[in-house]
Amino acid sequence: LTYPNGTSQIIILNYTVGSKYNTSFAIPNLIGRYNVTFFANDTSNNINNSERTYFNVVDGTPPYWSNNKTSPISPVIYNSSQPYQFNLTWIDNIAISKIIIEHNFSGVLQNYTVSTFSGNEYYYNYSSLGAGSYIWRMYGNDSSNNWNQSDQFSYVVQEADPLTLIHLALNDTENNRSYVYGEVVNASGWKDISEGILNLSRNGSLVSSGQNPTEIISNLSVGIWNYTLVYPATQNYSLAIKTLFGNITPATST
Repeated sequence: LTYPNGTSQIIILNYTVGSKYNTSFAIPNLIGRYNVTFFANDTSNNINNSERTYFNVVDGTPPYWSNNKTSPISPVIYNSSQPYQFNLTWIDNIAISKIIIEHNFSGVLQNYTVSTFSGNEYYYNYSSLGAGSYIWRMYGNDSSNNWNQSDQFSYVVQEADPLTLIHLALNDTENNRSYVYGEVVNASGWKDISEGILNLSRNGSLVSSGQNPTEIISNLSVGIWNYTLVYPATQNYSLAIKTLFGNITPATST
């Protein structure tokens, strides 16, 4: 028996019945043409090797996948600098040819070649996933063009809480403050993120809106004034509200 790679092996046939001889042969993980030459000799040591045949071995087994791993594990809180990795292990009885990932991370379901791997583990890196629900799966192709696909997996990025990323100050102090009537009240808001806007209200009435809303006023009447800074929800950040109180006290008469 001559293998597709050119190596040979002698296999002894076993007598069964009449003039029949046979044996069993376990096909290895080697595809291609196997050439068979039959040798027979009699008790006088006459040899006949004129009978020849062959058979072809093809690979009909697709690659199989296992060990779904994602980093970080879903669900995850939105972080603009967070890298993401999606992993599957792929094994084939002959050889892996190509691994493809299908995902909608950009908003549209598309296919991308997975070119990074370590051993049998294939991994796909992605950055800057916005808050939302996503799906992904991988396809495996072997050297005999057998295909297989993984299950479809979901991945969830939740909105981040921006409360610590927005700031409200009264005269540069992020705390409640007391004033004497006639003093200038400087209410200002700002944020540490570029996404979204801020709305600044005084006693429920909007006084300023934008990236850095501000109100500078010197004629507030005696009493307690409520300044509220609102960050409306965006794709990646949830609603956040901060409130400070300015207490205007009467001026001391002289």
